[in-house]
Parts: sequence; structure tokens; C-alpha cells
Amino acid sequence: MISPLHVYFSFINPITVKLERKPNIKAGANKLKTKKERFTFLKVLKQAVLELLECGFNLYEDNSELMPLCF
Repeated sequence: MISPLHVYFSFINPITVKLERKPNIKAGANKLKTKKERFTFLKVLKQAVLELLECGFNLYEDNSELMPLCF
């Protein structure tokens, strides 16, 4: 079996103004049996995270006003 896989991203902390790597997002990908299934799942997950970030998602602020715009 292949090693555990995940998606990650970095975000600038507004207080320290430093780039911080956020915790790995696994979302159950490692429960899938084959490498192809895992990579397909993680590709979709990566695209979803990217779309959220491009839409203006911010970890340090309230994002409730983004919900109608992004989804």
C-alpha cells in the first residue's frame, strides 16, 4: 500500500505576517483502497480548497458572507 496522502496549503498570518503551513487535509482519502482512487479524490479536494481560497476564504476572519458567493 502507498503511504498516507494529504492536501496542504499555506496562509499568511495577519498578526505575524509570516507564511504558516496549515494542518494536512486528509478527509478520509487514506481509507480508499487503490492509488488511483486516492489520487482522484485528492485532486477533487485540492480543487475545492483552491476555489475557496480564490473566492476570498480567510482563516482568520468570519467567512459567512462568502457562502452565497462561493456555493
